Amino acid sequence: MTTDIVRTILDVIRRAGDPSSVTREFCERLFPGCDRLRVLAIGKAGATMMRAGMEVLGDRVTSGLVVAPEAGGAFPELGARVEVLASDHPLPTERSVLAADAVLRFVSEGEEPLVVLLSGGGSAMVVKPIAGVSLADLREVADGLMRAGATIDELNCVRKHLDLAKGGRIGIATRGRPVAVGVISDVLGDRLDVISSGPLVGDTSTFADADQVLDRVGVRVPAVDAAIGRGTGGASEETPKPGDERLAEIAHEILSSNSTVAQAAADATEATGITVDLETSKSGEATTWGLRIADRLHAGPGAIVLGGESVVSGVPGGSLGGPVQEAVLAAGHALRDVPGWLVLGFASDGIDGPTDAAGAVLTPELLPGEAACERALADHDSYPLLASAGALIRTGPTGTNLNDVVVGIRRV
Repeated sequence: MTTDIVRTILDVIRRAGDPSSVTREFCERLFPGCDRLRVLAIGKAGATMMRAGMEVLGDRVTSGLVVAPEAGGAFPELGARVEVLASDHPLPTERSVLAADAVLRFVSEGEEPLVVLLSGGGSAMVVKPIAGVSLADLREVADGLMRAGATIDELNCVRKHLDLAKGGRIGIATRGRPVAVGVISDVLGDRLDVISSGPLVGDTSTFADADQVLDRVGVRVPAVDAAIGRGTGGASEETPKPGDERLAEIAHEILSSNSTVAQAAADATEATGITVDLETSKSGEATTWGLRIADRLHAGPGAIVLGGESVVSGVPGGSLGGPVQEAVLAAGHALRDVPGWLVLGFASDGIDGPTDAAGAVLTPELLPGEAACERALADHDSYPLLASAGALIRTGPTGTNLNDVVVGIRRV
């Protein structure tokens, strides 16, 4: 029964998160009467979205560009009109820089209206460092912010002020032509200026905000400090802001978000005859998520589904895990004396933290010993322990990114 429930919930989450149908519906409404379009797809869902978009737009597309993870693959069926560039996540590489150059060139060429299919992950996959900041500097500050538990809003605030392909700057490069942007949101509240660091929308943050983030989390990289200092001192131009007339012809539409997959998980769980509490737009520490799950299941039979994005703060060097894995382990550890429970956590992109796991599932039978759990949670080192317990979920990249879902079920 446990295996069946896990498989059902995972299958439902993955089907609900597939961006194909919403992308097709979006593209069907675009630029009626225009038979020449250029299409750009960026992010973890870029490959899937481009394939779906091309099914609808077909011969109207004069050229296309996809920037997606390696697993996105190529499109031999689309021919030479669509170029596919593999890039990297969660930290940028030289491929990310090459991708940014290609994207900026693509959006500035031609006169056709642009269709942009945007999803999470673009912040790392499309990178063009500002003068005085190297790729290594960007990697160091991003890694430091993530290990410190910075939120996606904070992380992308800093990124936008160190990168010429973020914070509306790709939008400026479109030269005022009509642009329709369909967005798969991996950000709570669906903030367009945060999703993939808002490449085509006015930026609400400032250099001063970025400096405050770095101060709060205690991450300091000399070249980054100098660049931010030039910005706060007025020596560097700010990112384009909301209302910038150069972005006036760019329209965004949210196609799906975390609530889509969280609701699907809740519906699938309820269909087994269990009463479900659904909580969406959740954020905060992964351990807090785990304790929330445990609190609900301590109260008696029933289920709870949490949707959103958790973080892990203060990760020491050498530790390995992800927020979903840590949430599941924290929940299981807190439920040690409770019978008949199951906790399942899934990162919708198939990649939980810097690991090859998409999440984990624990039951009383799989739960590691008390001392081992306490050590792993204290060190934020959940992956090795869950791997040894046979509790990891491995799917590989799923071709989308709609944050995380954690499900707790108690039957007795």
